[in-house]
Amino acid sequence: MMRNIILAILLFFALLAHLNGEVQAASIFQQVGIASSPNPVGSGARALGMGGAFIGVADDATAASWNPAGLIQLEKPELSIVGEYFHRSDKFSSDQHPEIDNTSDVDDFNLNYFSATYPFHFYRNMVVSINYQRLYDFKRSFDYLFNFSDAGLDVMQDKSFDQDGFLGALGFAASIEILPNLSFGATLNIWTDQLLWDNGWDAKFSERAVGTLAGVPVTIDTKIKDDYSEFRGINANFGLLWHINQYFTLGGVVKTPFKASLKHEFSFDQVQTFGAPVNTVWKSVCVLMI
Repeated sequence: MMRNIILAILLFFALLAHLNGEVQAASIFQQVGIASSPNPVGSGARALGMGGAFIGVADDATAASWNPAGLIQLEKPELSIVGEYFHRSDKFSSDQHPEIDNTSDVDDFNLNYFSATYPFHFYRNMVVSINYQRLYDFKRSFDYLFNFSDAGLDVMQDKSFDQDGFLGALGFAASIEILPNLSFGATLNIWTDQLLWDNGWDAKFSERAVGTLAGVPVTIDTKIKDDYSEFRGINANFGLLWHINQYFTLGGVVKTPFKASLKHEFSFDQVQTFGAPVNTVWKSVCVLMI
């Protein structure tokens, strides 16, 4: 009995170094990290193909997401729907750890943009529109194996990461003709999760390590979860469009920065299970809400 207790104590202290690394890794997940461009861009395959040059054209309903001043060019009511498909691939390789060699692929199709636009005349030519745009997509998934050996601990770790979610905004846009060749426009973007979609994302990390600790069979199961929800904020896009002549057009847009609120819940759960001659289970749980 005393021998088992002493062995359990030795195993516990041998695990401290490993657990310290796990907790430090867990703290990384408490950061608000995203796998997407921090600069919002507009929607539409044609516009994306032209890059930033579309700001000086902006002649379809996606103008509200690029340069709202360009909406003035629409002469009839218009509905616009944009779908989006993407493929993301993560490749892992190492000369020292060939076991991690792996490629993970993610495919996704979703609604990227929707708008309803209505032109009319009230003293001057004007256009109004209501828009939805999915600006950031966080879908990502990968897994790989890793052989970990340190301080008497020798395990094969099966690591898995899965992230999903997005941020979208509801936009109200308007454009007015100041001069026959000069227009001004603005889009008010409301970032909220209180409509038909959830503004947020979640990230899940799991690891199952199987091997030995000081010669004793051990299994370590780790689960880390980050949940980011209730993202809310308001910002605006202001644009000008000047048709200088039949050859040159000048467009400009300013997108205002904004402060947003975000609810963050973090959990860390780890279970260590030891085999004969000691059958002991230690479990640590950490839950953090910001």
